[in-house]
Amino acid sequence: MTSEEMMKTIDEFIENHFYRYALMIDGPWGCGKTYFITEELIPHIKDRKYKDQEGKEIKKDLNYLSLYGVKNTSDISEMLCTQAIEDKIEKIGNGETLQKAFKKDKIIDKTSKSFQFTSLITNAVVKKLIKVADVGDETEIRKLASLFPNFDNNVVILDDLERCSCDINEIMGFINNFVEHSDAKVILVANEQEIGKWQLDHNQELQMLVALQDRIIVEAETAEDKDKKLIQGDKYQEDQKHFSPEKLELRRQAVFNENDKYQRIKEKVVGKTIRYEPDLKEVFLNLIENNIKNPQLTEALKHEIDKLVEYAVKDEHKNIRTFQFFLEKIDSIFNVIENKYAVLHLVIIDYCYRLSIRFKSGKKLPKWEPGEEYGDQGFGESEFSFDRQHGFKFIDELVHDSHIDSACVNAVLSKFEKKVIEEGKLNNDPCKLIKDWYKSEHEQVEQWIKEIIDNLRKDRYSLILYPEIIRTFADLQSYGLFTKEANEAFDLIEEKLQNADSTQIRLFSPERHSLFSGDGATIYREKMKLYTEIIANREKKNRKEEYQRIVAEKDNDWIQDILDIIKEERVVEGWSFLYWLEPKDILARLKECNNYQLWNFRFLLNNIYNNHVYYEHFPDDYDHLIELKKLIKELDTSGYNGIKQQAFKWIERDLERTLRRFQKYEHDPDINIKEE
Repeated sequence: MTSEEMMKTIDEFIENHFYRYALMIDGPWGCGKTYFITEELIPHIKDRKYKDQEGKEIKKDLNYLSLYGVKNTSDISEMLCTQAIEDKIEKIGNGETLQKAFKKDKIIDKTSKSFQFTSLITNAVVKKLIKVADVGDETEIRKLASLFPNFDNNVVILDDLERCSCDINEIMGFINNFVEHSDAKVILVANEQEIGKWQLDHNQELQMLVALQDRIIVEAETAEDKDKKLIQGDKYQEDQKHFSPEKLELRRQAVFNENDKYQRIKEKVVGKTIRYEPDLKEVFLNLIENNIKNPQLTEALKHEIDKLVEYAVKDEHKNIRTFQFFLEKIDSIFNVIENKYAVLHLVIIDYCYRLSIRFKSGKKLPKWEPGEEYGDQGFGESEFSFDRQHGFKFIDELVHDSHIDSACVNAVLSKFEKKVIEEGKLNNDPCKLIKDWYKSEHEQVEQWIKEIIDNLRKDRYSLILYPEIIRTFADLQSYGLFTKEANEAFDLIEEKLQNADSTQIRLFSPERHSLFSGDGATIYREKMKLYTEIIANREKKNRKEEYQRIVAEKDNDWIQDILDIIKEERVVEGWSFLYWLEPKDILARLKECNNYQLWNFRFLLNNIYNNHVYYEHFPDDYDHLIELKKLIKELDTSGYNGIKQQAFKWIERDLERTLRRFQKYEHDPDINIKEE
């Protein structure tokens, strides 16, 4: 139900004089019920005139109380009366003005419907009135107090019903008295799912003792009972004398279930219940306007407002307090960065809110590796989920520990901003804009091309972006468009690759465009072959020396070292680790391996050669694969234990499986690769 629909329902309830009942507004904790009451409903009721029973339009007096921690109904009476008295004093004034009002007004008739509530005024209220009003003695004050409060014309809003510390049935009886004996309109605000739980959790030890009595028959079936029933069937007999902790807790809840009692009395007291569903976008915008003073942050938050609402819905966490928590954290970040790193503002906002939801939901925060400062983090239930968000470790520290290191934050964001710019990930970067060149005007595309070539010349782009640039120019050139400019870009890329250092070179990786076909794809592949050869020739010597050093070292985990290189770096098409190593040197190290290391070597082989994505990109390894398989087949393993002998057979079979992927290979009839 929207705010407008709720207002209409509440207005109809206030003007309804046919029968008396209380209205309940229900909603989960944190959904913004109190915010709706204080910021929207109360001002609405105060500003509006309602028709009385004679059809005359009148203003309603309003009382709002939170029942959080209230221990008995007399406290409610005291708070209501105190509030009403203070409102009266505020309207009439203090001192002489109040004394004049006392002389003019008539004492209320004790037969009034509201008198029983007036008579509940305690000494504490009287003392408060003496102090505030500064008139008369206690007897006079009690006479004066009888002038008000008269709740017949009031709307009474009682919030946090589920957080009241007294018996829920006692307070519902009090409300029923109020509803039946006055014309006041009572609105209850609560999270109904939590009503009665305070009473259930109170005096648990005594409740446990009662629940232990086997004379009390309670149908409380645990998961263990269900399993036994399923297994034993008709032979199952419930043990009535021995209770597991789980079963005892179920019995306690069944015996002392306050919710059932509450539901029965609710039917008499509450005539209508409406579910509060906040307009998250409207509430979020109001919170931003009222709490954020930084104009740039305000603008960024409003830009992301639809996405923030989407996150709240997606994560099933429509909690207004969490959004307020998030605003406090994001404001702290922007105070530290002083509005710098504008290209990252939306990324920071999105991650901070997702993380705030996760933290307030009691879920584990993302795990960061030692030394890791930023990166993609998963927000799905499964580690394989595609729901990922780019984040920063310093935001985790702020959300979890309320700690923020200004120097660290600025250093991390400065480094990441440079990376983002180099990789052309800015929304206004020509590399990004030109992707849809076919939708754009010729002059605009021409301008983007000039900017891209200028950025290439000035080394503003990382090599990781080069394949995307190559594809764009190949596509344009295939249609006879901007051929001269495309060739200029290709020449610049070749020059940069020839002069790049090893760290830069390893960022360059050919893109796999499975849907990229036609003349553009042909040009792309020709250029990528040329560039790959340039890189391979530059890297051959260094890579060969690196792998040979690893294999030549003694007492090192050489297989794991090679795996780490492959995981960390992108493999360039045409060669892998085996290309650089002599098969006889590999065999010499394999003979020294234990069974776990031999298994790890198999994992290394399968990870590279039997992965359908990679195997076809290593044609140059063929001769070394043939030689290594031959050496292992001829190896005398009679001196090894049974498991090690089998490990070498498995390695031989893995190599055979890889070789069969090459069309020119003749299958070894002695090996059945289907065996496990």
